[in-house]
Amino acid sequence: AAGIYGMLNARLRFEQKDAEDKTTIELAGITFDNYVKYSIGALTLAGRFPVTVRLLKDEVSYMCWSAKVSYGLSGFTPYFLFGTDLDNDGAWKLSKDFVDSMNWELQPGVTMNVGTCAIDIAAKVKLNAPIGEKDIGWSVPFTLGVAF
Repeated sequence: AAGIYGMLNARLRFEQKDAEDKTTIELAGITFDNYVKYSIGALTLAGRFPVTVRLLKDEVSYMCWSAKVSYGLSGFTPYFLFGTDLDNDGAWKLSKDFVDSMNWELQPGVTMNVGTCAIDIAAKVKLNAPIGEKDIGWSVPFTLGVAF
């Protein structure tokens, strides 16, 4: 449909059976990695919601997700990025510990170009689970890129 883009990948995860046996490798999990984006005019909504199914006996399956809302204006694009895996460390366990693993990351920011320099600056807040038992973290991600 007009304005919609989506994709689905399946990724296989192989691991050594144990630390002593370095020759035996087995299928440890399957990740169903998906992405969807919808654009209407200057507004873009995008998200990814991968689920990893662990196949080993003592391993817990998990999911992570991120979503981004952006609005392109003349000269700059404000956005709001949020989810669990902005730093690739916020997976939600698909087990009885689901609520205790619910980390959240919130990142409002802006991208712009100044000549050939692309600038992305934001404010990131990380809410660690379980809420109230761990600190709230923050950072100021800043990226400069130059195209030739």
